[in-house]
Amino acid sequence: MNSGQRLAIVYSIATGSSVARYVTRGFFSLREFPQAFARMVLTGEFGLFVGIPLVLLVAARLFQHLLPRADTLATVLTIIAVLWLIIGLVRISRYGRSSGIGCYALETDGSLGQLAGGLRMRLERPSRKLWIAGLLVEPEWRGAGIGTALILAAFRLAWQQAAHGTVTVCVFAPSHPASKAIIEKQLGGLQTIAVTVQPSEMQKRTMDRLEQALSKSQSTFDWRLTDTEQPIF
Repeated sequence: MNSGQRLAIVYSIATGSSVARYVTRGFFSLREFPQAFARMVLTGEFGLFVGIPLVLLVAARLFQHLLPRADTLATVLTIIAVLWLIIGLVRISRYGRSSGIGCYALETDGSLGQLAGGLRMRLERPSRKLWIAGLLVEPEWRGAGIGTALILAAFRLAWQQAAHGTVTVCVFAPSHPASKAIIEKQLGGLQTIAVTVQPSEMQKRTMDRLEQALSKSQSTFDWRLTDTEQPIF
């Protein structure tokens, strides 16, 4: 762990896409992919969007081979499965474009050094939802408060954007172990929190909890949430 290090929490349109890709690569590296895939299969979203239509397709094949004159039923099940998959793909596409908030080690001259971690977001424009879709902290930087700082950054970003309308912060794939940890340890058991200009008790309590946890870190954070005067949704 690198304690006492000066770090920068950065969000900008210019770096958002590259940070999102960095987080994705960390989750799906050759070493992490088998575990990440196994966890993905266990999520509710996978079961709803992929698992159910796959079951329907298997059932259609079984009916076709085992039951006489079941071709019509098999065709109906296949059509339902295909439509289900299409609807699931449309719903997934509505989660919005990916962007990211990066945590960078700072050089002595204040310039950005290596990425120590990042948070991947999906920005759902129609319903103004900010989905927390991945969180990565490099092993040598864990314990420095970076994960907490990145979650807090997502809420600060949402709060700044709330001037244009309520922003709902949501955790994607809540049954995933990493997402469950965020919900239980950092969001007080909540999966969805509405963020408004005038904070609700829930919003204020959540942000205060994150700030208090971060105050115990020995690291120093510079907040560089730029480009936030313009709507990001």
